[in-house]
Amino acid sequence: MRDPFKSKYFSMAAEDYLLFLDKGYPQRTTLKIVGDKFRLNRDQRQILYRGICQTNTATERSQKIGMPEDGDLVLVDTYNVLFTISNYFLGKQLFISNDGFLRDIGEMRGRIKNKEMFTRSEKLMIETLKGWKNIVFRLFLDEPVPFSGRFAIKLSKTMAEEDIEGDAITVHSADYPLKNEQSTAICTSDSAIIDKYKGKVIDLPHYILKNYFQAEFPRLSF
Repeated sequence: MRDPFKSKYFSMAAEDYLLFLDKGYPQRTTLKIVGDKFRLNRDQRQILYRGICQTNTATERSQKIGMPEDGDLVLVDTYNVLFTISNYFLGKQLFISNDGFLRDIGEMRGRIKNKEMFTRSEKLMIETLKGWKNIVFRLFLDEPVPFSGRFAIKLSKTMAEEDIEGDAITVHSADYPLKNEQSTAICTSDSAIIDKYKGKVIDLPHYILKNYFQAEFPRLSF
């Protein structure tokens, strides 16, 4: 895909999209109006949809971004984290949304398409958690994703071997515990979870990719 961030038409589309959202227009209606006007392709529309929210919402989300601190209990949206990192390795478009979080246009949610890249992402996540001491991590895995039970057992075993305090468990959906269980921080880029959560949100994929690969990403900013 041609880099949309270097296209003046995409920039104009993004500005119009935000303008409509800030005026209270529905997101999907706005996406169709702006997408049709500027003849955006499917990927470009996905970037707008996943990467731009109302200005006041973006500000509220960005103020929640933080890093783990001594004594924190951190809940991890495990597949959200690993699929984002995997999409980087697979060459998918990643970008910084106007709320400050790293997101992608990949559509791997719910299935592992490339086991090698997924395993590589898992190892980087474990290595990162290992480096954060005096923190308890609880990794949530969505049961509908195939083999989540086995994966949770494997992750719990690896965490014990690497002296990472915490565990990995399966849940019907990670959304509910991340929104509702008591914690001091969460790791996710899921907008609905971030909006509901009152505490600190760690952008774990962004941290990992920047720390290990000095990766830089285009930013949707206005």
